[in-house]
Amino acid sequence: MGDNSTVDAGITFALGVLKKRFHGNANPEDDMPFHNVAHTDGVVRRTRALLKAMGATGAEYDAGLIGAAFHDVVQRWENNNTPDGKRLRKRFAGQNETDSAAEAVAWMRGHGGFSEQQCETVTRAIMGTVPAWDNDNKTVAQPNVPADASPAVRAVAMADLGIPGMDGGAAFVETGDDLFREENLDVAQAVRNSRSRADVDAETLEKYKARIIGWCKGQASYARGRRARLQAELGNLSGAPRAAVEALFSKFDESITAAEAAQHAREAMSPWEVLRATGYSVPDA
Repeated sequence: MGDNSTVDAGITFALGVLKKRFHGNANPEDDMPFHNVAHTDGVVRRTRALLKAMGATGAEYDAGLIGAAFHDVVQRWENNNTPDGKRLRKRFAGQNETDSAAEAVAWMRGHGGFSEQQCETVTRAIMGTVPAWDNDNKTVAQPNVPADASPAVRAVAMADLGIPGMDGGAAFVETGDDLFREENLDVAQAVRNSRSRADVDAETLEKYKARIIGWCKGQASYARGRRARLQAELGNLSGAPRAAVEALFSKFDESITAAEAAQHAREAMSPWEVLRATGYSVPDA
């Protein structure tokens, strides 16, 4: 699997789309602290490693990288106002992936060098990232990935959720914090509108702190669940490819330890310092 300049161009194009759409917008709520260039760059990197471990053909390898690059280019959402006063981001799961896949295929057909089978593989790979909740394991699952998935489909899905197993530690905590800031629109708005720490009342701050501590607990549970799902998600992989992919997922314990350490450290902090530790820009006084 050598360099493919057309695939490289596709990756560059997709990252440019993400930067234009989800970074530096006039409305800060249109920015994505998690589903952004950095996340997709990580998915491409992890997909590349997984495809090599699986011994993917050149055609699957190229399709997998295009799928990884385009999998999040569409991120439409609406407000979810909960009964307890939270304002959360509710994504159009399923439709976002459908639209992202359509943009990927349109780019592939517009630039040439890809077969119709590769276009279909890219669509299946991106649709494989549609999430669902696995209540038994308290984690995210991807039900559109069958046991006999092709390498590209399996690699993109595993790479998308691969941070706790493949990257681990500080990266898992940091990206988890990014996702918290992206999801919890009311917290971001309150912090953004604060000119001093007195602008948010103490009761509300304590609720924000409790929400973040709960998120940290959930992150550790999420990593445990991802570890529990690994064997099932390897599907019908066998022999050396299965062993090679398993070896890439060696950092679950590191991720769990890091999430628990972040939880315990933040429990001892003031609410404003918890917000700062989670990545918010907070007033000094």
